[in-house]
Amino acid sequence: VLARVLESAASRQLVPLLRRYVFEPYGLARTTFEPARVLGPYLHGHERALRDGIATGRYRDTDRRTVRTSWAAAAAVSTAADLDRFFSRLLASDVGRRMRPRGEARYGLGLARFDTECGPVVGHTGNVLGMVTVVWVRGDRVLVAGANAYPMTPAQETAFGALLTRAFCG
Repeated sequence: VLARVLESAASRQLVPLLRRYVFEPYGLARTTFEPARVLGPYLHGHERALRDGIATGRYRDTDRRTVRTSWAAAAAVSTAADLDRFFSRLLASDVGRRMRPRGEARYGLGLARFDTECGPVVGHTGNVLGMVTVVWVRGDRVLVAGANAYPMTPAQETAFGALLTRAFCG
């Protein structure tokens, strides 16, 4: 809905707005907006069916599917380096400071607080089409991690959580 409001207010489509106000100013040379099928080399997501909230069956490549139904909420395709650059710059800015969760809140305006073994971090996570992306930031330390299988089994989720903690906390 917010993307449609932006398009209406600016009398322009979302892609040029993203390029002008996000991708170019933040130096995101390898980030694009891809609501249709992603072409070229990229990490493929793999999904399993859910039955009563439990992942079952075999993983299936989601290559032939698109994020049209999620559109502006999930159609950015990026690299770890661009995500690092974006979150580092965003969180150093006034806008980023206003987006952070306040007090004991877990979620702010697009940014969340995560409690880790080495203290709280700020960042964002997302999953779509069998992909999970995690970005954690504290000070000048940034973690960008991804997995190309979702939903995960409990064992995979535990292992992924341990990987995130070890990578960020050392």
